[in-house]
Amino acid sequence: AVPVHIDCDELFLSEDGTLMRASGSASATFEGTTIRADLLVLEQVQSSSWRLSATGHVALDVGEEIAVQSETLVAEVDTETGAVLAHTAQATSLAGSTRFTNSDGEHVELFFRAERGELRFEEGRVALLEAFGSELTTCNCCNADLRSQPYSLRAERLLLYPDRLFVAFSLTGRAAGVGLVWLPLYVQPLKETLEAPLFPAVGNSAARGWFAKWSLPFFLNESVYGN
Repeated sequence: AVPVHIDCDELFLSEDGTLMRASGSASATFEGTTIRADLLVLEQVQSSSWRLSATGHVALDVGEEIAVQSETLVAEVDTETGAVLAHTAQATSLAGSTRFTNSDGEHVELFFRAERGELRFEEGRVALLEAFGSELTTCNCCNADLRSQPYSLRAERLLLYPDRLFVAFSLTGRAAGVGLVWLPLYVQPLKETLEAPLFPAVGNSAARGWFAKWSLPFFLNESVYGN
């Protein structure tokens, strides 16, 4: 039996139940995750493993923590434990947003887009979004393009741990689309303040006179990072 709930206008199901095609406002729902697209293809690859391919106006919602839109998406789905859980999902030309609460208790929405990316799941939740050719900002003025926002960040590679941390490699900071600063690595916890600013701290002391101080971040994994 197909392990997900399907809504669509047209449905094809193979006689052995291992292949399904849903088209026309199609959606697949399982364990708090919903995938919508013009075309959904669900294929059984092993006894407890399925591949879900989505094409055309793809939208992925995982609870209230993250929402992604893309041109295509391919998800690996496992039913071995009895629950229907996604392990990974690859997407092209993706955009989306995630919400978090910062150290001041403010609710913030982070907007992003990327040329391609992979989502990795743990127990039905997105544990990591790895994206390439990505841009992000917390501004959404007049729904303008990300590059046209008052500020935006461009990263060759982005690691986004929803509600926890983002790590950017080869990052360019922009103001109104104009590049101002480049950093090889930038690490920013989403719930706390890490002193790794985009710009150096400038000060004056009697002993040293005027000085500029810049924090150098490091990152090993989601639990080991700092500056």
